[in-house]
Amino acid sequence: METCVGPHTYIIFTILFLSFAYGVHIFEPDSISAQCIALIFALSGLHVAQKLIPRGRLKPEGRAVFITGCDTGFGHKLALRCDQIGFRVFAGCLLPDGADAQEFSSEGSKRLTIVPCDVTSDDSVLAAKKLVSETVINEKLDLWACVNNAGITRIGEIDMVPMEVFKKVMEVNTFGMIRVTKAFIPMIIRSKGRFVNVTSVMARWCNPTGSAYGMSKMAADIFSDVLRYEMHKWGVKVSIIQPGAYGATTLISKFFNSDQVRADFIWNGMDEGTQQVYGRPYVDEIQQCVSDWVKYDCYTDNTPVIDAMIDAILSKHPKHRYVVGGLIASLMWPDIIRFNMFPTWLSDIPMLKSQKALGVPAALQEKNKSN
Repeated sequence: METCVGPHTYIIFTILFLSFAYGVHIFEPDSISAQCIALIFALSGLHVAQKLIPRGRLKPEGRAVFITGCDTGFGHKLALRCDQIGFRVFAGCLLPDGADAQEFSSEGSKRLTIVPCDVTSDDSVLAAKKLVSETVINEKLDLWACVNNAGITRIGEIDMVPMEVFKKVMEVNTFGMIRVTKAFIPMIIRSKGRFVNVTSVMARWCNPTGSAYGMSKMAADIFSDVLRYEMHKWGVKVSIIQPGAYGATTLISKFFNSDQVRADFIWNGMDEGTQQVYGRPYVDEIQQCVSDWVKYDCYTDNTPVIDAMIDAILSKHPKHRYVVGGLIASLMWPDIIRFNMFPTWLSDIPMLKSQKALGVPAALQEKNKSN
């Protein structure tokens, strides 16, 4: 299960959705709009019901997994969980000698190996592939899963974010995933295993100040969909993990050492003209909104995300997509939760509201005063 929601909740919501669908169909049989609503309820009910179908479980013995981004966050916890249940684990770390990576020495078993891996470097990824390939051959194992988890975030309105920052986020979140996937495809095809790619709910809808992160995750999401189509003929499965508000459990909450440093990072990346247009108070307000979101609106336990990853790795019939983020995200049909079925003017309302919460840029304040 990708959330903490129990089976009784799924049963209740399945009955509710299907009952609404039947009721609308009976009372408004001649209305096309009513029948469309009934269809939406019926499909939502079926979407919830399929979560109750057992998908079987594989055994980890004789299988290895390679995970990127294991220094902290999801990757770190997933590597330890995989180790605990019996997998041979290769934990890809950007800083293999760092304090976070070295925690594996005390927390993990001999089945867990730290692998230096910078997903933005061709040489680093190929060296990681060589190490993993030689080890699984020597130990007579199959590389069963490759988990593309490495990721970074940067915030700021488009006008504030330098091109090099956009490129950096894309290089890690998108091209890093592609680079690792292409390197490990032969081993995964050989074992008829699977890829597990971590994107985000922001791959489908993204709030103001999140353009760099959102576009990188949407590109990774589409890449993963196409990868699933192309790997099908080889018997390889591909699952997408889309975490919701779990920023407090990842490096997003530790973007830099303090809120002030993060605001300074945005401010110092702006040229003088852009600084004059927006003003420092506006930048500080952006940082404050992000900090408040991490502090008050994010989940503090990422166990549901790790559970989804484990299900994607071990299930005989893994889901194509795991939307992890509480009751609504787990129950609703994904296309509805992504606003794809709403008109743009309607889906824009919450986004424009969040934009308004940031206040008014300095130049616009001056313009309003003069008017």
